[in-house]
Amino acid sequence: MNDHEELLAELDKTGTHLKYFSQKQDVVLVKNLLSSVQHRWDKLLLRVAERARLLDHADREASQFRDSWSAFDAWLNSTEQTLDADMATPLSTIDPEAIRSQIARHKEFQRALGAKQSVLDAVNRAGRSLRDRCSKSDATEIQDMMSKIKNKWNNLCGKSVDRYFACCTHTHTYTPSNTHTQLY
Repeated sequence: MNDHEELLAELDKTGTHLKYFSQKQDVVLVKNLLSSVQHRWDKLLLRVAERARLLDHADREASQFRDSWSAFDAWLNSTEQTLDADMATPLSTIDPEAIRSQIARHKEFQRALGAKQSVLDAVNRAGRSLRDRCSKSDATEIQDMMSKIKNKWNNLCGKSVDRYFACCTHTHTYTPSNTHTQLY
């Protein structure tokens, strides 16, 4: 734009010079041509400014999506590691209090996991919005990101359910029938 702005200034300077050294009927033509060029230039500057505003907005949206996606992905990874570590610890076989404590901890974990559903929904909404308005190559990348996060979410939810069933099964297997009702 700067190079073209210099060309416009040079054109204006030349046009002004022509106005002073031309015949009267040519002066009107030169004025009209200069006015037309200036008007088209102003219109182009408005379009450029609008395009820059739209690009800034799109860049902000993309950054917000990437940031929220990255934060949620990091949370999923750390939560999965926590769950894997919890699943690696053996379940108590004798102490009913320890069994109740493990089940209560896991229920709290499931509540925390359920509370993150809204974050997953928000990330997916933002991703779909971007995907619908971007280029095909970017749409593919965004779709891959959304699929990756959805697969991690489903994997984590599956592991959580498996852990809960393991706790319950373990409780049914090793708890005497008269204390079984006390656990729930």
